[in-house]
Formats: sequence, C-alpha cells, structure tokens
Amino acid sequence: MSCRVTIAIPVYNVERYVAKSLRSALGQNTDVQYEILVVDDCGTDSSMDIVRQIQAEEDADGKIVIVQHEYNKGLGEASNTAIDNAKGDYLLFLDSDDYLEANALQTLYDKAKEIDADVVIGSYREVDENGKRLREHVFADRTIIHEHALVYDFRRHHREPNIHRWNKLLSMKLLRDNDIRCVHRIMEDSVFDFNVRALASRVAIVSDMTLNYTIRENSIMTSVQRTGGTDRYAEVYADIIKQVQQLISERYYDIPGIYNYYYQRLYGSLLQLEKTRYDEHQRQLFEQAAEGCNDFVPSLRSLDLTRYRFVYLWCRWHGKQDCDTFISGYRQSRKPWGYAARLLLWLIPNK
Repeated sequence: MSCRVTIAIPVYNVERYVAKSLRSALGQNTDVQYEILVVDDCGTDSSMDIVRQIQAEEDADGKIVIVQHEYNKGLGEASNTAIDNAKGDYLLFLDSDDYLEANALQTLYDKAKEIDADVVIGSYREVDENGKRLREHVFADRTIIHEHALVYDFRRHHREPNIHRWNKLLSMKLLRDNDIRCVHRIMEDSVFDFNVRALASRVAIVSDMTLNYTIRENSIMTSVQRTGGTDRYAEVYADIIKQVQQLISERYYDIPGIYNYYYQRLYGSLLQLEKTRYDEHQRQLFEQAAEGCNDFVPSLRSLDLTRYRFVYLWCRWHGKQDCDTFISGYRQSRKPWGYAARLLLWLIPNK
C-alpha cells in the first residue's frame, strides 16, 4: 500500500503531552493513506513508554512506525531523521507537545493534490498547557504559482506565515531533490525554512485551522528569555546569519527579493538581544555576526519593505553595522517621523 503522507513526531521528554499529540495524529478524519513516524530522541522520562502503549492498544492499522536514535541528537537531527525515513509523498511535522485538528490532514492534502503543491500551509491557534485557546493565527486563503513563490508573495504583499517547519505539508521531492535539512540542534527551523521559501514554486495557504500550538511555561525559549541566554543560543543565532549569507552567495543571489528574507533572518537574530539577557562574551558573538552584514545587501533597491530600507539607510548614515545601530534603526522606523520617511522610501522602485 502506498503512503501519501508521513506525519513526523520527534519525541524527547514530553510525557505530559505526547499522548494527546499522538492520538490527534491517529484520529485523523481522512481517507488519505498515511503513516506516523515517531523519532525517539532518547529522552529520560516515560514518553516512549506512552507511545508504545498507544501503539499496542490503539493502532490497529499499524500506522505508527518508531525510529530510535542511538543517543540524544536534538530536534534538528530528529527532524532530519524523519526526512531520511519518511515513506510518504508529503511530510507533516508535528511537535510532540502540539496536536492536530481532526480534519487537518485531509484539508492540507486536498489542497496539495489540487495544485500539485510543494508546500501547503495551514492556520493555527495557540493554546495553553490545559488546552485553553489563547490566540488564533488565521492566514488568508491563497495560491501562489511562481518560480520562487513565497519570495515573490512576500515582495508583493509584505506578509507571510510563520517560519516554523510544523503545520506545513512539505513535498518530499522538494526536500530530497534539494537536500533541504535542519542545520542546528536548536532553532532548527530558520535555515530549513529559508531554503523552502527560496525553492518552493507551488504554494497554497489555507485559512482552515489545522494545528493547536501549545505555549509551555517551561519551554526552552521561555526559559532562556526568563533566566538569560546561553553560549549555545548565542552561537546558533549568530550562525543563522552566516548560514543565510552563504546560501544567498552560493545558491540564491539571483532571486529577486531574496534580500528581504535575509533582513528578516538578520533581525530575527539580532532582536533577541532585546528579549534575552546575554553576557558580554555572548553579545560579542552577535556583534561578529552583525559586522559587515549591511554591506552584504547590494543596494537599497534590493529591499522591498520600507522598514528594511529605512534601517539600511540608518546604518549607512551612522556609518556603523553593530547590533545597537541595527536595533536602533528598527525602533526609529516605528516612530511617527520614521513612518513618514518610510512613505518616501516606498516611492523608490525595486531592483
């Protein structure tokens, strides 16, 4: 029997959440043939005992497949293991503390088949650890057919869904033909997503709610922002900037609008300085990454968003490319006079 979709669930120390997540995958209201690929990343709690119990008692169709790591490798490598072992034509990542809506798979797959999609992106809601609804992220229905669909769409509308790999139905052909992988042990989504956005040519975005994203009080990001940064996080954020620069230099330099996504990743990293306490050594890693990165943009016209154009000129005017100058420019762009300046910058044609 052929497998149309692989739902991939990396599992590591999520005993409180994994049963709900796994059952949401098992209980899909669909006629689509699919498997559930659980990647055991060698946790220390009872998560995998729960998985195996559900497999034995509730998986009459044999949908659940378990792949076990030899040792803990982190979420990035667990995601890569899923890419290596998936049998479906499409891959749907599901983090083990999140859970799907009952019609999620059918909704996403129907749209994928309709346009032979590289990527289908669903809407999602944030929930707390008890399932209480907190916030909904509803994207407008649209289909984008273009050589670089998401880059093109961002240039036209200056809007986009989140950068995470979850809640997206991803073509295995796209991932494998282009060797799209997660790069880092943590913050694994950023470089992975950058490649997907640069290469996907047939994309559908749906307003249907397909995922419930759990906001955890003790999540890694929440803990880091509360207690302060670590060397590992500073190193990864700095390396994301370098990785994106390398990708553009070697593969994507001729894609119109690609520097908008470069600035997005750049500020996504540098603005962590506002949210998190880093020591001087860790801050220096950010400074090294920021050095010269405005020069990496060929010209003002390579940027479409007026906020990015404003920050580009702000750095030129100050003659600096340090973190404080970048962040200051971002702040100034939101002030009344900054908005006025951005209105003028909107009149400058794109490259």
